[in-house]
Amino acid sequence: MRPDKLETLDQLMSSDQAEEARAYFTRNYDMSWPSPFRCEITERVPPAPRSDSTVWQPEGATGLRGMLFRTVSAIDNSRRNRRFSEGPGHESGLPVITQGDSWFAFPIIEPVDVSESLGRLTPVYSLACPGDEMRDICRGEQLDELAWAVEETKARNVALSAGGNEMIGEEFPDILRPVDHAQSATDYLHLDRVNRKIAELIDGFERIIQHLVRIDPEIRVYAHSYDYPFPDVRQGRFMGRALDRAGIPPDRHRAVCSQIIDLLDNAMVTLTYRYPGTFSRVDFRGVSGARPDAWADEVHLTTATAALAARRLFDDIIRRNHGSHI
Repeated sequence: MRPDKLETLDQLMSSDQAEEARAYFTRNYDMSWPSPFRCEITERVPPAPRSDSTVWQPEGATGLRGMLFRTVSAIDNSRRNRRFSEGPGHESGLPVITQGDSWFAFPIIEPVDVSESLGRLTPVYSLACPGDEMRDICRGEQLDELAWAVEETKARNVALSAGGNEMIGEEFPDILRPVDHAQSATDYLHLDRVNRKIAELIDGFERIIQHLVRIDPEIRVYAHSYDYPFPDVRQGRFMGRALDRAGIPPDRHRAVCSQIIDLLDNAMVTLTYRYPGTFSRVDFRGVSGARPDAWADEVHLTTATAALAARRLFDDIIRRNHGSHI
């Protein structure tokens, strides 16, 4: 992304011209999705005249782990965080820090994600970036950044979105197991691989919880389950096709994905008993009302459905804080 275009995008976001920024971004960049939670951005640049060897050339597709997308996400977070201290229009003065994947960060373009919807209910400081996995946020610089945000903002509520990339991301085909005469959706899964991934996720949640409790013993950490998606063989980017290639019957696709969601959710519930009063799992299952039109794609909610999920998270935050302001 050329510096001048970055500056233009940043200026639009800084002046809170979200619609203009979306139009500018859509006009100048193409997005593709090699897997459900991993996006690549390519700048649209007219072909350079052959005689001019000094014309800037695009870097090409830069994925979510690349600097280009992280820069775009950082610009969007900067816009969101400028509103962090605004009180008017919020139902609560309870500040929340959000960290995690694309359910908490769908920068610039629509649909509006859960974290931004939550920011319309209570002050939200966003650190999330689409494509992030638990191994990214539970250690190193990103864990340090989360700790800094807790100390700097004095927020005592931290919401995490993690697990989607690990469970149905690029390695999704590896946990699928084609079998004949399956008795249940579980039969189509390599349960040992699924359980290993879930154990790694739970370990990551615990790392974050323990780290934050050392900073503030009164901290409250929230994490959400995911809703049951609708794999799409024809129009979907990845999930439905992966299930189809694994030889799993189409009428079992959603049941297989739902089983994965339930297994992860069950494991998250155990953390609520291990860290009572500190950790809360917020159940997003069923938030779409089992309606395909409540989904923007195979794995992301529409703006309206994300707002419903944000309300569930907000209500849990209110309950945990007993309506008090921090």
